[in-house]
Amino acid sequence: MREALTAKGAELSNNTLELLPCVYLNLSDANTANTLNAAILSGAKCEGLSVARYYSAAAHNYPGPFVWDPNFLKPAVPLIPRSSSQYLGDYQGVDAAQVNPALNEKLVLEKLAQP
Repeated sequence: MREALTAKGAELSNNTLELLPCVYLNLSDANTANTLNAAILSGAKCEGLSVARYYSAAAHNYPGPFVWDPNFLKPAVPLIPRSSSQYLGDYQGVDAAQVNPALNEKLVLEKLAQP
């Protein structure tokens, strides 16, 4: 699958685009997290993980920005770096995400196609 996606991205972009496999999941989606863990342990590659977990409007300064909190974003997929987090979903028609500050933000922003 990875090879097919990589080849199609290269073909459609005249070799200017490289698709890297990443996963977007909701923090509460244990089925996806468990399936992803099993796939990685079997040799699948995943370059990053974008986690959707929304802050409570009542308990936080909506619409943010918020300080990156790795403990707030702990899905059960320990083998993959968290590249970004969607912390706001359809709030007054806006979704918002933030990049993990432990990563090279410029590199992530150049390569990430946020869902």
